Amino acid sequence: MSTRAQGGPRSWSGSATPRLKQGACPCARRGLSGMEACGDQTMEVTVADKPDIGRIARVYVEAFPESVKFFFGDSTPERVVKIASAGFHVLWQAGCGFIVARESDGDVQGYCIIAADEAEVRASFFKNAVWLGFVKDLLHGRIPLRLNEAARLAANGAVLLLSYLVAPRNYACKAGARIFSIAVRKAARGRGLGRELLKCALAFATGKGAKVIKLEVRPENQAAVHLYRSAGFREVGKVKDLQGPWLAMEKAL
Repeated sequence: MSTRAQGGPRSWSGSATPRLKQGACPCARRGLSGMEACGDQTMEVTVADKPDIGRIARVYVEAFPESVKFFFGDSTPERVVKIASAGFHVLWQAGCGFIVARESDGDVQGYCIIAADEAEVRASFFKNAVWLGFVKDLLHGRIPLRLNEAARLAANGAVLLLSYLVAPRNYACKAGARIFSIAVRKAARGRGLGRELLKCALAFATGKGAKVIKLEVRPENQAAVHLYRSAGFREVGKVKDLQGPWLAMEKAL
């Protein structure tokens, strides 16, 4: 199960930490074991550490094969993992919360990236010059992103932005939390990880005072659509990018 992920690339060693503290996730706060949280004694849903970003990127690459093919062609998975890791570092530096479903050996099987205040996270890209580190790494060749790939990613972002401008105004302009990306590895699906990750994300947003939370999901991803509906999300319109339409969904908190 996966939903939309955004992010371009980065690989610097900044010291900032996301605004998600230990205990913010209900699984971590209640001290739930993997068995209680997910029906699996080897699994734990908890707050991510910075070293988890590379593991999260691997889940992303596996969970979004169509997007990987569309933007990066026949690139090796390792190359795309480096690019995705850099993008997730940008979100980390911007203040997003990272939640992971982790095996007892530390291997990440699923993740959720959430902004408790979407406007604040977007503003931090400029106020804190988060993007400068990305550009510097790109210019120095530390991010293996090709010019044609960067152009396609930029065009995709522009199309998505334009679709926001014509989306229902109460969706596009409403302040609140946003789930940027949530995904579970194929081999780990069917164990309730997606539902637990979503539960933790909702608790995090609520704890931060958000009144509404938004996300987008591909309409053909019926498993994810059903999960979000069952959690109280409702469809409020559609947006699109170069790959096609997204269902825009939101939930009052």
